[in-house]
Amino acid sequence: MDENYQMTPEERNLGHRSHKEWLQGGNTDVLYDLYAPDCVIHSRYIPPEMAQGIEGFKGYAAYLHSAFSDLKVTDEALIVEGDRVGMRWSFEGTHDGPFWGIPATGKYVTMTGIDVFRVRDGRIQEAWIESDYLTLMQQIGVGGQS
Repeated sequence: MDENYQMTPEERNLGHRSHKEWLQGGNTDVLYDLYAPDCVIHSRYIPPEMAQGIEGFKGYAAYLHSAFSDLKVTDEALIVEGDRVGMRWSFEGTHDGPFWGIPATGKYVTMTGIDVFRVRDGRIQEAWIESDYLTLMQQIGVGGQS
Protein backbone atom coordinates (compact mmCIF):
# COMPACT_ATOMS: atom_id res chain seq x y z
CA MET A 1 0.00 0.00 0.00
CA ASP A 2 1.25 3.47 -0.84
CA GLU A 3 0.34 5.45 2.28
CA ASN A 4 1.69 8.65 0.74
CA TYR A 5 -0.64 8.60 -2.27
CA GLN A 6 -3.03 11.56 -2.19
CA MET A 7 -6.32 10.37 -3.65
CA THR A 8 -8.53 12.92 -5.43
CA PRO A 9 -12.26 13.18 -4.63
CA GLU A 10 -12.98 11.60 -8.02
CA GLU A 11 -10.71 8.64 -7.22
CA ARG A 12 -12.40 8.17 -3.82
CA ASN A 13 -15.71 7.79 -5.72
CA LEU A 14 -14.55 5.16 -8.27
CA GLY A 15 -15.77 2.18 -6.23
CA HIS A 16 -19.18 3.73 -5.69
CA ARG A 17 -19.46 4.51 -9.40
CA SER A 18 -18.45 0.92 -10.18
CA HIS A 19 -21.27 -0.41 -8.01
CA LYS A 20 -23.96 2.03 -9.21
CA GLU A 21 -23.13 2.59 -12.86
CA TRP A 22 -21.61 -0.77 -13.81
CA LEU A 23 -22.96 -3.52 -11.56
CA GLN A 24 -26.36 -2.08 -10.76
CA GLY A 25 -26.87 0.10 -13.83
CA GLY A 26 -25.43 -2.30 -16.38
CA ASN A 27 -23.38 0.41 -18.13
CA THR A 28 -20.34 -1.48 -19.38
CA ASP A 29 -18.97 1.56 -21.23
CA VAL A 30 -18.20 3.21 -17.87
CA LEU A 31 -15.61 0.49 -17.22
CA TYR A 32 -13.19 2.34 -19.50
CA ASP A 33 -13.40 5.36 -17.16
CA LEU A 34 -13.25 3.40 -13.90
CA TYR A 35 -10.70 0.62 -14.43
CA ALA A 36 -7.19 0.37 -15.84
CA PRO A 37 -7.15 -1.77 -19.00
CA ASP A 38 -5.11 -4.49 -17.24
CA CYS A 39 -6.96 -4.34 -13.91
CA VAL A 40 -7.36 -7.57 -11.96
CA ILE A 41 -10.15 -8.59 -9.59
CA HIS A 42 -9.08 -10.96 -6.82
CA SER A 43 -12.02 -13.09 -5.67
CA ARG A 44 -12.49 -16.78 -5.07
CA TYR A 45 -16.00 -16.53 -6.56
CA ILE A 46 -15.34 -14.79 -9.85
CA PRO A 47 -14.18 -17.08 -12.68
CA PRO A 48 -10.63 -16.20 -13.83
CA GLU A 49 -11.77 -15.28 -17.34
CA MET A 50 -14.12 -12.65 -15.83
CA ALA A 51 -11.56 -11.26 -13.36
CA GLN A 52 -9.05 -9.72 -15.76
CA GLY A 53 -9.36 -6.69 -17.96
CA ILE A 54 -12.34 -4.72 -19.07
CA GLU A 55 -13.73 -7.38 -21.44
CA GLY A 56 -13.73 -9.90 -18.59
CA PHE A 57 -15.52 -7.45 -16.31
CA LYS A 58 -18.19 -6.93 -18.96
CA GLY A 59 -18.82 -10.68 -18.89
CA TYR A 60 -19.06 -10.70 -15.09
CA ALA A 61 -21.69 -7.95 -15.03
CA ALA A 62 -23.68 -9.67 -17.80
CA TYR A 63 -23.59 -12.93 -15.84
CA LEU A 64 -24.86 -11.28 -12.65
CA HIS A 65 -27.61 -9.42 -14.52
CA SER A 66 -28.74 -12.62 -16.22
CA ALA A 67 -29.17 -14.26 -12.79
CA PHE A 68 -30.50 -11.22 -10.86
CA SER A 69 -32.06 -8.83 -13.39
CA ASP A 70 -33.22 -6.39 -10.68
CA LEU A 71 -30.00 -6.41 -8.67
CA LYS A 72 -29.30 -3.47 -6.39
CA VAL A 73 -26.05 -2.62 -4.63
CA THR A 74 -26.04 -0.29 -1.62
CA ASP A 75 -22.76 1.12 -0.37
CA GLU A 76 -22.85 1.22 3.42
CA ALA A 77 -19.37 2.33 4.52
CA LEU A 78 -16.25 3.80 2.95
CA ILE A 79 -12.70 3.93 4.27
CA VAL A 80 -9.85 5.59 2.37
CA GLU A 81 -6.18 5.21 3.23
CA GLY A 82 -3.33 5.98 0.87
CA ASP A 83 -4.06 4.40 -2.49
CA ARG A 84 -6.82 2.07 -1.13
CA VAL A 85 -10.57 2.49 -0.91
CA GLY A 86 -12.45 -0.03 1.22
CA MET A 87 -16.21 -0.39 0.87
CA ARG A 88 -18.79 -2.44 2.74
CA TRP A 89 -21.86 -3.08 0.64
CA SER A 90 -25.11 -5.00 0.49
CA PHE A 91 -26.64 -6.71 -2.53
CA GLU A 92 -30.26 -7.62 -3.16
CA GLY A 93 -32.22 -8.99 -6.07
CA THR A 94 -34.52 -11.67 -7.41
CA HIS A 95 -32.94 -14.94 -8.53
CA ASP A 96 -34.65 -14.98 -11.93
CA GLY A 97 -31.96 -16.67 -14.04
CA PRO A 98 -29.42 -19.49 -13.72
CA PHE A 99 -26.62 -18.85 -11.21
CA TRP A 100 -23.68 -21.22 -10.71
CA GLY A 101 -25.71 -23.99 -12.33
CA ILE A 102 -28.80 -23.43 -10.17
CA PRO A 103 -31.94 -22.69 -12.19
CA ALA A 104 -33.95 -19.57 -11.35
CA THR A 105 -35.92 -19.93 -8.11
CA GLY A 106 -37.76 -16.60 -8.13
CA LYS A 107 -36.52 -16.02 -4.58
CA TYR A 108 -35.54 -12.58 -3.36
CA VAL A 109 -32.00 -12.71 -1.95
CA THR A 110 -29.63 -10.48 -0.03
CA MET A 111 -25.95 -10.68 0.82
CA THR A 112 -23.16 -8.44 2.02
CA GLY A 113 -19.54 -8.02 1.11
CA ILE A 114 -16.45 -5.89 1.22
CA ASP A 115 -14.40 -4.55 -1.69
CA VAL A 116 -10.94 -3.02 -1.47
CA PHE A 117 -9.79 -1.06 -4.51
CA ARG A 118 -6.22 0.01 -5.27
CA VAL A 119 -6.42 3.31 -7.11
CA ARG A 120 -3.74 5.07 -9.09
CA ASP A 121 -3.78 7.73 -11.83
CA GLY A 122 -7.57 8.11 -11.84
CA ARG A 123 -8.48 4.44 -12.27
CA ILE A 124 -8.92 1.27 -10.25
CA GLN A 125 -5.81 -0.88 -10.76
CA GLU A 126 -6.80 -3.87 -8.60
CA ALA A 127 -9.81 -4.98 -6.57
CA TRP A 128 -10.20 -7.53 -3.79
CA ILE A 129 -13.80 -8.69 -3.38
CA GLU A 130 -15.16 -10.75 -0.49
CA SER A 131 -18.83 -11.68 -0.83
CA ASP A 132 -21.07 -13.75 1.43
CA TYR A 133 -22.08 -16.18 -1.30
CA LEU A 134 -22.79 -18.89 1.29
CA THR A 135 -25.75 -16.88 2.57
CA LEU A 136 -26.92 -16.18 -0.97
CA MET A 137 -26.71 -19.85 -1.95
CA GLN A 138 -28.63 -20.90 1.17
CA GLN A 139 -31.37 -18.44 0.23
CA ILE A 140 -31.80 -20.09 -3.17
CA GLY A 141 -31.94 -23.55 -1.60
CA VAL A 142 -28.33 -24.77 -1.67
CA GLY A 143 -26.65 -25.75 1.58
CA GLY A 144 -29.53 -26.72 3.81
CA GLN A 145 -31.67 -23.56 4.08
CA SER A 146 -34.21 -22.14 1.68
